[in-house]
Amino acid sequence: MILLFGMGKSNNSILNYFKQNNIKYITYDDNYNKCCSLDNIKLIIKSNGINNDHYIIKEAKKKNIKIISDLQLYFLLSNNNNQILVTGSNGKTTTVSILEKCLFNSIAIGNNGNALFDYINDKRFKIVEASSFMLEYANNINFKFNIITNIYNTHLEHHKSYIKYLKAKLRRKSQLKLQESHYREQLYNKIINTVYRCTP
Repeated sequence: MILLFGMGKSNNSILNYFKQNNIKYITYDDNYNKCCSLDNIKLIIKSNGINNDHYIIKEAKKKNIKIISDLQLYFLLSNNNNQILVTGSNGKTTTVSILEKCLFNSIAIGNNGNALFDYINDKRFKIVEASSFMLEYANNINFKFNIITNIYNTHLEHHKSYIKYLKAKLRRKSQLKLQESHYREQLYNKIINTVYRCTP
């Protein structure tokens, strides 16, 4: 079973994708739930704003349950041949907005407010804005084009140190993809198996 942890815009977008593809999942959000059992949970998709000190994150790590971000799942399931990843401390949204206006038939998505999975099947050239919160739980991703605008000493209240923040920003490794599947169990198993195979 997959747990969608935190029901903000990004995970609600994934929820809709799961519904369309009949993927098994449960949801948890501090605003609506009092507790959450991790029994039978194989994968957690963490909302980007959730603190790493949350009891579910700590418990999942103790049980060696994989935790990923929406960006990780998006990379694994999308065709990233025509995409740019943009990250950095400042200027990300401005950069993706300028690129969107300059590049023909393109759309800026991600941290700018356009949830990734709302555009998973969109054929336009995608410019993906990625925050450090998205990259923190994303491993083995490497879009065709990668841009880092700059890196400053920020978000330390979440990352705890500049080194951890820097590591989050630089999490982009070898290219990994999943082929599209129209079958519920195949797609579910691909999500679980690929995440476990491709992330440390």
